[in-house]
Parts: sequence; structure tokens; C-alpha cells
Amino acid sequence: MKQWILFFVCAFFSGCTSLTNEEIAAEWISKANTAHGTALLDDTTFTFQFRAYNYAYQKKKGRKAYARTRNTEEGMLSDSLINDRYFSRWIDGKQVEVADTLQKKYVESLNSVLYFVQLPKVLNDNAVVANYVGRVTIKEEPYIALKVSFKKEGGGVDFQDEYRYWIHEENNLIDYLAYRFYSGEGGTRFRAVTFRERISGFVVQNYANYKPNEKYPALDDLPKLFEAQRLQKVSEIKNEAFEIQNP
Repeated sequence: MKQWILFFVCAFFSGCTSLTNEEIAAEWISKANTAHGTALLDDTTFTFQFRAYNYAYQKKKGRKAYARTRNTEEGMLSDSLINDRYFSRWIDGKQVEVADTLQKKYVESLNSVLYFVQLPKVLNDNAVVANYVGRVTIKEEPYIALKVSFKKEGGGVDFQDEYRYWIHEENNLIDYLAYRFYSGEGGTRFRAVTFRERISGFVVQNYANYKPNEKYPALDDLPKLFEAQRLQKVSEIKNEAFEIQNP
């Protein structure tokens, strides 16, 4: 009789069915998006400065646009990418031709900067394959580790890249991330948040950017290497003068 009652309760509440690693990952990505305030990016414009460029993002009524500008000896240079498909380069308001090889390089650079700024919203893309790795401790703080890879269809030219995200188990914010990439000379990077501020409800983060001595170590080993100070700092990722319009 007790077994029958237990079966009935499990069936009614679906409490005895274990979630898959993908389902667990989806739950934590949802929590992280809420914590980071990424719903704001569905219909807004924001601008910021990263190194030599001023960047702009706009998403309105299904239309997405990325742009960046900087002063050069030839004049004001402007790159734009519309809906991930249409790239153009302008100097002082006049469009210039760009060779296919250079266009690919510019698109990758533009996409890369805007990708990280939008985290974790971009983890909702259809090409993303996210899996729960487990619970880990980094600097005595509890984290959920997620593995992210990409489908070939819709995953872009770098669909073979692989990522790790470490989401704080209590505040649901991403404090660390790592990725393995194969474009250019390839390699591995580990990023740790150094600064965080909330602007109009959206969390903007800066990072210290590290690389390991080995080109392609296991991504799951990087937090331990970081704690042991066995990673080499290669750069600072600073998104400055961040402004959001129409919040």
C-alpha cells in the first residue's frame, strides 16, 4: 500500500523524475539572465568604449545592429553589422570596399566584443548546446559549472569553440568563464570578473583575462590553476562609458 501511495505522489508531482544535464543548465541560464537583467536587451540601444573603439548595440522590432567607430588618419572609421549578415565599412560617411578575408576578420572582432558584453543573454541562442557539469568551489565560494558548445548550423564560423561558465550558486551571477578557440593561432582563455555595476537594471562587467601555459588544457581545470596563480594575465577587459538608451 505504501509503495502504491509513493508511486501516486511521484506521478502526480513528477518529483521522482531526474532532470537531464541540459535541463539543469537551462534552469541556471534562466536564473543568470534574471540576475544580470538581460531582458532589457530585447528592445534597447546601448553604447560603450572598449579600447580604441566606441561600440553601439541596437535591437528594435526584430532588427539587430552592431556598430563601432574610431578616429584614424584617413578619417572617422565606422563598421556596422546588421542582423549578423550585412557588414559594411565607412570612412567619413563614404562606404569603402573590403576584401572578403578582411571582412571576415572584422565581423569576428565586432561579434566577439558584443558577444561577451551581452552575457548571459547569448546563451539562449538556438545554436547553443548547454550542459550542467557540476558544483565547484572557487576561492571558497560555491559555483555551478556549465559547459557550452555550439551546433554547426547557426553556430557561426567558430562553432567548434567550447566554453565554461561558472555561475555563483547564491546570487546567480557569472563570476568566471573560460573558452577554447581555434581561430587565428588558437588557444585557451580564462576570465575573472574585476568590476561590476548595474546600469538601468543591466549588469556590466569587466574582466582580467588569463591564459594557461598549455595551449589546450581541460577547461574544468582552469579554476584550480587560477587559484594556484598558475595562469598568465594577458589583458584587461574594460567596458567603459557604458550608457543605455530607452531603458
